[in-house]
Amino acid sequence: MDIWKNKNYIKDLEILQTLIVKYNIEGNFKAIDDVIEILRVKEIVDYEFSDLEFCINGAIQGTLPRDETFNYCIVKFDNKVAITNPITKNIDNIHIYTLDFKIELYKSKFNKTEPRYSSWHLDKERNQENCKYTHPYYHFQFGGKKLEYIETGLGVLSSPRIPHPPMDIILAFHFILNNFYNNQRFVFVKQILVDPDYIRIIKNSQERVWKDYFNAFQKNNSHNDYCIEKVFPLYTS
Repeated sequence: MDIWKNKNYIKDLEILQTLIVKYNIEGNFKAIDDVIEILRVKEIVDYEFSDLEFCINGAIQGTLPRDETFNYCIVKFDNKVAITNPITKNIDNIHIYTLDFKIELYKSKFNKTEPRYSSWHLDKERNQENCKYTHPYYHFQFGGKKLEYIETGLGVLSSPRIPHPPMDIILAFHFILNNFYNNQRFVFVKQILVDPDYIRIIKNSQERVWKDYFNAFQKNNSHNDYCIEKVFPLYTS
């Protein structure tokens, strides 16, 4: 598929870079440069990066514990995506995949004592038949290594695993804008969401990454990997 060609993917990432500057989004986005340089010397989309960083200067509603005030949030994410070459019909062409969100909460931008942490990761399950608990093909899961060493009263379970389609760097960027930024406080969020360039690159990544996933819910679907039994195993037809 042409949409997976590196030149097209690089073009979308370069547009994303211009939008970050245009809307003055605070953070460390060097990872996008690194991915572009990696892709320039490869034949197909295959990248890995760590700690692409959003810095959110403002409280996030509903943050716990309530007896403390957290007015600065750093959201980092790591992502690894490798596509099969050549692209094959009716199989999941994402053959290597990881995505981790790591959240750090601080009292303010200038007071980073006693931080609080949270984390989520989006996994791909290759061996659903031998799982002891429900494992959707792609699933979100709360927790991470950072949480194992804090708060003696904290309990972190490996379940539940929540079905969710995979996300590349562009869709994960979109996920963070929509879930961690108060769009009434940060007016750029509503602006970027209707920007024609932003809409175009989001639709391109949805075509790349989500089209086959959501086709799993169609009655005439014949995909080997993206089928309703895998993507949403709790569903009973």
